[in-house]
Amino acid sequence: MKMKILHLEDDIMFSHIVRSHLEGKEMHVYSVMDGESAWSVYLQEKPDLCLLDIILPGISGIDLGERIRELDSQIPIFYLSGECFSQIQDEVFGRGGANGFFSKTRNINELSQWINQLVNNKSRGNAKYGNQDRRHDISRRQGGTCL
Repeated sequence: MKMKILHLEDDIMFSHIVRSHLEGKEMHVYSVMDGESAWSVYLQEKPDLCLLDIILPGISGIDLGERIRELDSQIPIFYLSGECFSQIQDEVFGRGGANGFFSKTRNINELSQWINQLVNNKSRGNAKYGNQDRRHDISRRQGGTCL
């Protein structure tokens, strides 16, 4: 069975790139452009993974992540953003309930590898990405610098 991914992104081009890449890896992607639509899709489809942009009109990705965490403490939530990680990490990992953060400026193949590792761990019953706070690992990899 294909992994179901909810992808919230208001940038049409970036959304298309992510969707095309993940669907090429045999994943089913529900792409939505606003928080209200994402909430509806989440409730109807019960995805296996959420990829959420942060800065959006209306409901932000962090607000949506908070709502999702109230219903499901186990679903992996990854944030995709062009925002500087060091400036938003406390909110992303705190209120947003993140399992990880991926900068839009990084290579899309790295995102795919991250998701594949999650799928492999899930299929083996390993909860590596459970509710583990990956802030330090990601911060180190991001270099802690914002331009």
